[in-house]
Amino acid sequence: MEYRVRITLRKLGHSEADTERVLDAWLATHPEVGPMVSSDTRTGELSITLALEAEDARNAYERSTPLFLESMDAAGVALTPAVGLEVVAVEAEEQGGEARPPELEPA
Repeated sequence: MEYRVRITLRKLGHSEADTERVLDAWLATHPEVGPMVSSDTRTGELSITLALEAEDARNAYERSTPLFLESMDAAGVALTPAVGLEVVAVEAEEQGGEARPPELEPA
């Protein structure tokens, strides 16, 4: 199943140059995940969204972590505190094309 993983970081979104540098690094290191980078220059938050195939939400998160670390290292920017993490299952178009959160299973 396809998942979208989005992580939002503090302080990296103030600079458009940093935003471009992060996107360029993602495109150079992991273009296969279709990275999208957006920033809010007012709040300084920078969000990175990627898509990947995974067994479940946990697996999507686990698979995205090394990609994230490698790409951010390639960008040459210091990691800042994360203020958001979202993992969402992307449903097939026959279900209206709406993204739905993965179903949770009891522990």
